[in-house]
This record gives sequence, C-alpha cells and structure tokens, in this order.
Amino acid sequence: MASTSINNIVFAVIFLVLTTNCVNSAPAVSECAVQQNGCSIPLKLPFFYKKSFTPACERHDICYSCGQLYGWSRNDCDVGFKNYMYSVCDTKTKRFIDDLVDWINGWKDPVTRCKRVADIYYISVDTFAKCNYEKVSPDWCKKPCAKQFGDPTVEM
Repeated sequence: MASTSINNIVFAVIFLVLTTNCVNSAPAVSECAVQQNGCSIPLKLPFFYKKSFTPACERHDICYSCGQLYGWSRNDCDVGFKNYMYSVCDTKTKRFIDDLVDWINGWKDPVTRCKRVADIYYISVDTFAKCNYEKVSPDWCKKPCAKQFGDPTVEM
C-alpha cells in the first residue's frame, strides 16, 4: 500500500509540473484588501484540499511577491506554506467517505492523508515556482497588510 501512496504523490507532482505555466501572478492590494490568486491549480482543475489550503496559498502568494522587501527568502515562503497547511491538517476530522480513501492509499487517519496532499503542494511550489518569486517587490508590498498577511514566520 505504501508504494501506491508514493505513486499517487509522484503522479500528482508530475501532473502539476506538466500543466503549470510559470507566469507572474502577483496579487494586487487595494486599501489593504489583499487579493491573491489562491491555490492556482493548472487549468483551474479541482484538487484535494484546495478550499482548505486557500488561506495558506494566499499567504504564500504575498510572501513570494513581498519577500524581497521584508527579507523573506523563497525557502522561508515555501516552508511557511507547508507549515500553514500542516496546521490546517491538524484540525481535520474523519468522514465516512474518508475511510475508503484511507483504505485505498494505506493511510491510517485524515491528518496523514491531508499532510500527504500538503506535501504535494509544497513539493510543487518548492520545485517549480522559482520564476514566481519576485526579485523586486511591487509598491503595494509597502502596505502594512502585506507584511501582516504575508509573513511566513507567523504560526497559524
């Protein structure tokens, strides 16, 4: 069963890589109402935990855009992203349908399943999103909300 889980993760990462375009999708900020692209999955396809991970994805977007200004490295942003998703996973409870997914993948609980999907998101951005990390932060990053909402060191 463990090899099935690894195969599923490898497939998902390869899928994300092959269908992701590396485009600058910097969020815009207006009066500290932060607008990001959320969890941008290629071709706008649904993906596991996309809704649950949206706050982590939004913070990651801001971190990538404003990291240069605030001294957040790309690695800081990516590790903060993973940690935020893991904190979301730690709140998961089991549903009936989850039993089937767990059995197929050999996972024992919903937290483990959630964290394996978080690993896919993390590996994808860590490996393939380098071109989205801003070399020079845009002007909107000077707004207080950018630092507040983008700081990868804040525990969630």
